[in-house]
Order: sequence, then structure tokens, then C-alpha cells
Amino acid sequence: DGVAVYSRRRGETQWRRIGTDTDSPYFDTGALAQPNVPEVREYMARGMIGDEEVGLDSDSVSITFAG
Repeated sequence: DGVAVYSRRRGETQWRRIGTDTDSPYFDTGALAQPNVPEVREYMARGMIGDEEVGLDSDSVSITFAG
């Protein structure tokens, strides 16, 4: 039915669930840790059926996020 989207800043070990989506693309609207300083963020997703997360974690991807 959709995906649960997770993010973390490079160097962090804990994933944070930042939203769910049923259509792509997904837009990260989270604030930068330091305003106007780009940071590397990693993302991964888990499948969802109804309100339940199912299956395996996706591969993670890294991007430079500038806000």
C-alpha cells in the first residue's frame, strides 16, 4: 500500500521514521542541523500494508541535503 521512509544524518546509527508515502517522489522537509550548512543524509524504506510495516529494509542511499 505504501512505504515508511526513514532517515539519519551520516555518522548516526539510529534511523528516524520521517513519514509514510503512497506515491513517489517523497520530499524530506526536515530542518538542517545547522541552518545554511548542507549535510549528508541517508535514507531507506520499508514496505507497508495497511498500518503494518512488512518485508525487509531497502538498500540505503546517501545524498547531500541543503534544505
